[in-house]
Amino acid sequence: MRNGATVAEVLIALICGLLVVQLSLAGLARVRSVGLRLTQRSEILAALRVSRVVLRRELRFGVRGVDWVDFAPDSISLRAFRGVGVVCPDGALAPDLMVAWSGMRAPAPEKDSVLLLTGQGAWIRADLLSVRPTSDLCATDPRTELQRWQISVTPEESIVLARLFERGSYHVSGAALRYRRGRGGRQPLTPEVFDTPPSGFVKREGSLALEWIRVRDGGAWHWLGSLAGR
Repeated sequence: MRNGATVAEVLIALICGLLVVQLSLAGLARVRSVGLRLTQRSEILAALRVSRVVLRRELRFGVRGVDWVDFAPDSISLRAFRGVGVVCPDGALAPDLMVAWSGMRAPAPEKDSVLLLTGQGAWIRADLLSVRPTSDLCATDPRTELQRWQISVTPEESIVLARLFERGSYHVSGAALRYRRGRGGRQPLTPEVFDTPPSGFVKREGSLALEWIRVRDGGAWHWLGSLAGR
């Protein structure tokens, strides 16, 4: 009976062990590569969806050349509408308006302005100074929940509607779509997954589109989607 292994047997065992380790590492590398590609793909799809939905929503609420202006291929400057306040006739003349508010978020005087529609059909721009809840009731509809808005002007005519907006701009830079409120910094809205440039806003026959391009890491992505017409 043998009491030990020969040198040849030890070498064979070591070789087999190394092969198993190598195959395991290769498998892990492939799994990691597949996972990375899936992550990149999901980030790209998320960026496409967010940029298209957000920009289309913002632009359709405004008029080109009045509410928003594009500076292709880099940016769009706009007054982004955030909601509407229907003014109660009881308080339609004072700079302290009673409004029934509906919008995408709560009014914020530190960053919002208003466009006031008079009973004669004219628009007046004003700053929003303060917003507070009120227990007052509107005579025309006592069921309506109201807010009191203090504005920077005293209208000479009755006000029927107030449109709330904030100044901002959208930018294609740093591999992502970014939003800048007022004079603040550019905050990313999408993952940083595209090449900028050549990605950017594109003008075609009077319409505005967004083009995303990615050619890095051996892959190739190209997407072109319309945002607004003439």
